[in-house]
Amino acid sequence: MGETASGGDSISELVGKWLGATLACLSRTPALVPLDAGLLRGATAEEYESRTIEIRSLLKHAAACGYWANPWAEAIGVTLQAFLAMPMEGVRARLGSAMAAGRACDATGHASIAAFVVQEPLASQAQDRERLLEALERAKGHAAVAGVWIAKDGEGVRRASKLMAEIRAHLERLKDGTLDPELALVVRERPPGAAELAASITALEGYLAVARAWHSFVHLGKRGAAKKVLGPLGLALSPEAAERARDFLSTLRSALVVRSVLDQFEGRASTGLPDVTELGRSAGAHGDLIRLLQLVEEAPSLRAMRDDVVRVLGGKGG
Repeated sequence: MGETASGGDSISELVGKWLGATLACLSRTPALVPLDAGLLRGATAEEYESRTIEIRSLLKHAAACGYWANPWAEAIGVTLQAFLAMPMEGVRARLGSAMAAGRACDATGHASIAAFVVQEPLASQAQDRERLLEALERAKGHAAVAGVWIAKDGEGVRRASKLMAEIRAHLERLKDGTLDPELALVVRERPPGAAELAASITALEGYLAVARAWHSFVHLGKRGAAKKVLGPLGLALSPEAAERARDFLSTLRSALVVRSVLDQFEGRASTGLPDVTELGRSAGAHGDLIRLLQLVEEAPSLRAMRDDVVRVLGGKGG
């Protein structure tokens, strides 16, 4: 336990120094990086003492830059030996170029530009912001229904998006079709309900499946069912009349389905025959707003901008 044969420190003194250094380190740094003991193999206390100033300086600089958590420690891509072997003029030139680029980038900053997210790749954040700008441009023209969505939380937006996806086929039909004006006049006073529409369309489809076949005259049941649908519409039994009625009733069914969803969004209860053109515009507006808010909710780099997006939709910014 005494001094070593070479006159070095005793084991007790070495252990004391080790404990002292450990406690000092714990009291000054927020985290410890595991030290590879193999790096100190063969080192003596005398060597440690002779290089105390250099070691302390090194540790001080490491603590100042948060070396244990600094991402640049691994991203620098060069060893210390290789760095020291580089001509300083070249290093200074590269650093000067980097600083000039940084200053040019900083000059583009503005208080209205939201900060970037450190954890996300910069390129993907740029793409997200481009998508956000495009979505905002589409949504800013829908002030009439924007109030419906400003107060919705993320779960409400997800439910609405799912509902819009479920009625996609009906939305597509409204884009391509209009209600036959003559047939619309016939049913205006008493629009058929969903169950009646489904039964009527099925009856007409069944008739059309055989209407142009040579044996159509033997399908009395299908002809009779189609007549019951066509009669109240003022149409005689024929393949052309059945197609006209089927298209009208199918468009009307899609319009009623879409209107019921929009009524749910807006908290209203509509009656009467729907206006297909107006429904298409309103559904498009709701769809644009839902997609915008869903983008903000789902893209990690955009979530912090939700309040700014809501403010723009509410007409309080631009």
